[in-house]
This record gives sequence, C-alpha cells and structure tokens, in this order.
Amino acid sequence: TPLYSSAASDVYKRQIFVLLVNSIFIVDEKQKALVTQFGEVMRPDVPVGLHLKLPIIQNVEKFDARLQSLDEEPDRILTIESKYLLVDSFVKYKIVDVLTFYTATSGSFLTLNNLLAQRTEFELKNQFGKRSVTEVVSGERDELMRIMRDNLATSVVDLGIEVIDFRVKRIDLPPELSNSVYAVSYTHLRAHETREEIGCRHMRGKKKGGGGGGGGGGGG
Repeated sequence: TPLYSSAASDVYKRQIFVLLVNSIFIVDEKQKALVTQFGEVMRPDVPVGLHLKLPIIQNVEKFDARLQSLDEEPDRILTIESKYLLVDSFVKYKIVDVLTFYTATSGSFLTLNNLLAQRTEFELKNQFGKRSVTEVVSGERDELMRIMRDNLATSVVDLGIEVIDFRVKRIDLPPELSNSVYAVSYTHLRAHETREEIGCRHMRGKKKGGGGGGGGGGGG
C-alpha cells in the first residue's frame, strides 16, 4: 500500500543517513588518530582533516596530541654514599608516533604514564646513584638535567612519545642530611670569610707599617 511504501522509504533513508554519519570523521590539529577494524590497525597516523571509513566495522581511535605532563609523588633515591633523598620531578611529553604508542599501550594514557614513571624512576636512581649528596644538591644541576632528559628520551622511543622536558623540582633531605649539608656549606662559607679576614688584616698591617715609616722620616 502507499502508506507502507512511504514508511519503508523513511526507514531506508534513516539507515542510509546513519551509515553516512558513521562513515565520516574529522581529525583536528590537536589529535593523533588511527583506524582499526576488528582490533587490527588498518590506517595508522591519519592526517588532520575530513576522512571516510567503512561504517560499523571500522572504528576511529583519537588521542590527545598536545603537551602532556607526568607529575607523581616524590621517589626515594639513593646517592653514591647510600643516603636516601626524596626527589620530586616532572616530565613533559607528547605523542609523536601514534601507531607505536597504540601498540605499546593499547591506546591507554594510564598505561603510558605507568611505564613512563618506571623509566623516570630508573633514570633518577641511575644518575643520583653516581653522585654524592653535595653534588646533587649544589653541583652542576643543569648538566644533570640535560643528561637525564637525553637518556629518558632515548629510553621511551618504543612508547611513541617525545620527551620535551624532564626536571627535578625539589630535593628533600632527611633532617640528619640537611644538617650535614648545611654544615658543609657553612664550613666552606667560613673558610672563604676567614681568607678574606686574613687578607684584610694583612692589608691593614701593611698600611700601619707604611704610615709609621713616614712619620719617622719627618722627625729627622
């Protein structure tokens, strides 16, 4: 009947519309994307723009391509003297290879951050374990940060990310170590001040001696 034919036509149109909507997707500049089919990656690293996919059987996986931060609880790290430090650090990174990232983490940022935290802790332990407390606290901090950043960047290539920055925000010392480091710093400061005091006394002595010689000459 005409009524039945009209209803069937409406259903057909709705189905076509649903299939069309499920065939179109957009990737913006803040995203990395890939297309999967039954769990297998069919199109890795889809570029920015408007794209088509097979409806229903293919899915689009999108991930945030902007700068990410990993900032966890401080790690207990041993120095070369087997002294514990509480080291608070952070990492900034971004996804650069979406297929590698997806393969390594199944597309989970939680998994990624867990793996990154493990490697960050390993690098901290490796570098701090070669140095004394004094070297870590008052040594070449910028050079240490550069070494750690470069090493971490190399170690996470298999995660599909790029390390933008890796820094130590804060190093907390146990009370006994705090006093020890303070004592060392104070000793260096006092030694420097003592050298200056000796130099000043020496200069004053020379001035006094010179002044006495001039007075004697005038009397004669």
